[in-house]
Amino acid sequence: MNVTADLLGLKNFRLKESDRAASLQRELYNMNVKTDFCGGSKFKIYAGSGIKNYSKPIKTYKDHRIAMAFAPLALKVGTVFIDNPEVVEKSYPHFFEDLIRAGFQVRSLEQ
Repeated sequence: MNVTADLLGLKNFRLKESDRAASLQRELYNMNVKTDFCGGSKFKIYAGSGIKNYSKPIKTYKDHRIAMAFAPLALKVGTVFIDNPEVVEKSYPHFFEDLIRAGFQVRSLEQ
């Protein structure tokens, strides 16, 4: 589907564990996805970016929500590597176990 997304109401987006706007933009850029953070409260993801698989680990910037935001992209690109996946312990310690229950294949890079 070729849809532009406007995520609204993100006034505190930059004031969390990481600057989430910059973190998302950097990592999505590596996957060929064009984005913009507009006016301090709207994050725009542009249609037609042509998301591609990215073989390097997604940097989490020590932010649990960055790790959780990128994991489901495996549905689209096949495999997503998450650097520092234990950051999810802060808010959702069973996140990866729940992904496995939902049918995802999850494994540690050490395996």
